[in-house]
Amino acid sequence: MVSNFNTQVAGNYKKMEKLALIKERHKKLILEPRKEIESEIEQDLKEEESFNDSDGNGFPKRSKNS
Repeated sequence: MVSNFNTQVAGNYKKMEKLALIKERHKKLILEPRKEIESEIEQDLKEEESFNDSDGNGFPKRSKNS
């Protein structure tokens, strides 16, 4: 009975180690690159918005009253 319990504990420990490794790999290979790509997209959108707010020469658009 005790050896059966030890076998279960050892099996659960191996599963926990494997799960931790999978989580670590997922974070490194999926989540971190995704976050980097999303931040680059946001930065590009901000740059595009600031360019659209200019007259094409990098200067802000002039108001019609000026």
